[in-house]
Amino acid sequence: MKVKTILYLITSTLFLTSFIQTANKTKIVTWEYLSYVGYRATYSPVNNTRYEKPLFAKNILKLHNNEIQISGYVIPMDANHERFFLSAQPNSSCYFCGASAKHTIMDLRMKNLPQNYKMDEYLTFKGILKTHTEMENLPYSLENAILVKE
Repeated sequence: MKVKTILYLITSTLFLTSFIQTANKTKIVTWEYLSYVGYRATYSPVNNTRYEKPLFAKNILKLHNNEIQISGYVIPMDANHERFFLSAQPNSSCYFCGASAKHTIMDLRMKNLPQNYKMDEYLTFKGILKTHTEMENLPYSLENAILVKE
């Protein structure tokens, strides 16, 4: 299993350099590019449980704390319009419905709140990409996110 994960990460690093473009300092990223993540079963003593810890390819780690632009389906998470996820898939087939992998969704942390986005609106956002390996977080979050285009 470890050999497969290592080979997968090496192959993905070499193969995916063409999936990212640069517009000024903002990197335009696709969900395909972010899909090069392996997972390793890890024990969390804080929660006394096992979880799947993300193992990011080198190219993805280079994006950590950098400004990116990405498009996806908005999933509102509360009635106050203050918590959102951005998904590669519409709500009916997103990660939480069991139809997609964990790395196909990210926490969308808006710069200005509240926002009035509707379920499954396909929008483009710009913000600072964060990668997470803790059990409590999704693998990705987009910090200080702003709407770029509808």
